[in-house]
Amino acid sequence: MGRLLSSLVVLLFSVTSYAQSDEVLGYCKEISLISEDIMEYRQNGVPMATIMEFVSGMEGFSNLGKIIVKDAYSEPLWLTEDAKQRSKAEFGNKYYMECFDQMGK
Repeated sequence: MGRLLSSLVVLLFSVTSYAQSDEVLGYCKEISLISEDIMEYRQNGVPMATIMEFVSGMEGFSNLGKIIVKDAYSEPLWLTEDAKQRSKAEFGNKYYMECFDQMGK
């Protein structure tokens, strides 16, 4: 959970103005990385309650974090490492695209 915590801290202290494209891309990259981490925990069998409790304590990220966790745990738990990695990458890309669609307008 170290990388997730670091990413969340960066996210919480990021610039609040997203007018510039580079800022939007950076913010969305952080969302993508956090989403990948959450999916990795899901694929490694970490209980949903553990991750939900963790993101619930993150002021300013709690609501989005809960949405991402719920979405990750609605995905199947894959057996092969290749399938787990593919799932992680696709999940991160999904949230990158969603973020960019919302912030890049």
